[in-house]
Amino acid sequence: MNELTAVLIDDEPLAIDTLRWQLEQFCPFVSVAASFNNPCLAMEYLKNHQVDLCFLDIDMPEMSGFEFLQQWNNVPPFAVIFATAYSEFAVKAFRVSAFDYLLKPVDEEELVKTLNTFNRQINQQRIAERLSLLESQIVKPAAYPGRIALSTQEGIHLVDTSSIVRLEAASNYTTVFLADGATLLLSKNLRQIEDLLNPAIFLRVHQSHTVSLDQIKLYQRGRGGSVILHDGTLIPVSKQRKDKLMQRLGM
Repeated sequence: MNELTAVLIDDEPLAIDTLRWQLEQFCPFVSVAASFNNPCLAMEYLKNHQVDLCFLDIDMPEMSGFEFLQQWNNVPPFAVIFATAYSEFAVKAFRVSAFDYLLKPVDEEELVKTLNTFNRQINQQRIAERLSLLESQIVKPAAYPGRIALSTQEGIHLVDTSSIVRLEAASNYTTVFLADGATLLLSKNLRQIEDLLNPAIFLRVHQSHTVSLDQIKLYQRGRGGSVILHDGTLIPVSKQRKDKLMQRLGM
């Protein structure tokens, strides 16, 4: 059960005292943060304090409950439950998006039913908000291009990433091995080339070697082991990178 905070607004002190007592007795999960006989004072309070719901009388001399809601363009940052002796206001109450409408004298069973319904609704809303927050915090996979531009001494090569078999580093240079047997020597280090490729497909298996997981034909056991690619190339796997490779291969 969610703990809720509420504000009571009614020009009759006895009505406020009665409702406060009913909440304490039958709805202990609701905490009355403040109560007001004057809606203008309540408005100032609510502009500076956050509450879950407001019990609001309709027929008040200084400002009606409907006029009170108009200060928020009928969409206040809290739920509204009207409590009034006049049933003829019910239809208009729901037109201004009140959560519910209770007739005075407030019936305890109706009060409990209304607040239990509100509690379930706000709980679902909070769950939805948490899920939305969680979803926004999940790092979504970056969109990697299907074709990249690789610059060599001969010029700029447009290469389909699906044609890349592996990368091999030598100092600040990287050789790209393609499926058709061609090789490209790039004056960039291995990390710079890896940043252009989808990490879901390409994996560094050794300090000097990155391979396409789609090109692996066989894993040979060993301290770190090695992989054999479809073109027959044997690539060493470092001990530090073995577990990640096993995980990616589903072993």
